[in-house]
Amino acid sequence: MPYITGDSIQVLSHQVQSRWNETLVWATRHQLGSRLSPLLCGLLVAAFAYGIVYLDSAVPGVNPPSPFTPRSKKRFREEKTASMHLGYLCALFCGFLVTVFMYFDLYS
Repeated sequence: MPYITGDSIQVLSHQVQSRWNETLVWATRHQLGSRLSPLLCGLLVAAFAYGIVYLDSAVPGVNPPSPFTPRSKKRFREEKTASMHLGYLCALFCGFLVTVFMYFDLYS
């Protein structure tokens, strides 16, 4: 006795399509795309710029140090400088600016 029949597949397909249509109606009603796309674009730009800064360094993650790399105890005692490099801050700021420009539509 088979567990999967043609009728059960059609019923499942109909249920999935109806749920998908309900989700699309909800997303359209709440303008989900127009609210999330600027944030996603800003995150992508920040990640891309962060990657460029990371790969452009002399030794990736060491010079300049990545904000997420753990500092050794020896370096911690010798250096009292900030661990956030200006290049990484600029990368985050670029993503923030893209998000703000897209939300407020300042580029047009």
